[in-house]
Amino acid sequence: MSSDRVLSIARRIDRISEYLPRVVMVGAQVPAWFTVMVGNSRLHETFGFLPEQFAIRTDATLICTAMGLAVWGMYLEGRREKTLIERDEQLELAQKVLATLDRRLDDLLEELTEELGLTSGGNTKLSSGKCVRITIYAHDPTDRVFIPLGRRSTNPRFRDFGRKSYPDDQGLISRAWETGWGVETDLPAQKDQWVDEVSERHSIPTEVAKQFRLRARSLAALRLQVGREKAGVIVIESDDPKGIGGNVVDDYRSSRAYDELRALMPILVARNDFEHRKTNSYTSGSTVI
Repeated sequence: MSSDRVLSIARRIDRISEYLPRVVMVGAQVPAWFTVMVGNSRLHETFGFLPEQFAIRTDATLICTAMGLAVWGMYLEGRREKTLIERDEQLELAQKVLATLDRRLDDLLEELTEELGLTSGGNTKLSSGKCVRITIYAHDPTDRVFIPLGRRSTNPRFRDFGRKSYPDDQGLISRAWETGWGVETDLPAQKDQWVDEVSERHSIPTEVAKQFRLRARSLAALRLQVGREKAGVIVIESDDPKGIGGNVVDDYRSSRAYDELRALMPILVARNDFEHRKTNSYTSGSTVI
């Protein structure tokens, strides 16, 4: 059975457990409504299909039934409240674990840029006024997109994600996913020239390239490998034309942060898949180069 099917069944059971106590409590009132109507009749007289062994008072039976349903409803409601409390506790614990995971991912991205000689203590070591940004992506083969999982930037303006996903057939990230890595340096400073060059080199639509907030003049895209499986891509970008050089590939693969990021990738991807199932689909948008 697929994980989506299991999730669907779990949601239905959840909904039943939520409303069943209320239905039972309402149902407990129904027998009481008929006690006046049946008077002193016996159960087998009221319901002709019952044998004479059921010669007990109908009103008493109805009252006992109502009381039984009421007790059952209160029991179910108590169990439901206990379940909700336990679920809240589990949710709080899960949120703490995820927050710890996010902090560790954030730290690892910072450590990686330091190991590559691009930052020190959170500050860039590039030319004065220049910045560096590092982003880690997972790949979704179904929707054919890259999904950003985490990002660090020495300039807060470039920290936020512009889109929830990026096409997997555009940008330097696409080349790195297929070949293992890609490096670009000395991209033009003038905006129109920069847009034309990255559009031509990386099959990025011109109108999309114009929307980039960070026009990276040097960048590297490096695939994360877990065993023989392709696990993700790390993209490092800078507005310094020579900030990210060719030696970044060897330095990257020999770094300690790289090994830990590879170990974390299955957990990060699993969490992202779960969030994807909750929202059903990613919102595809512009790409990165």
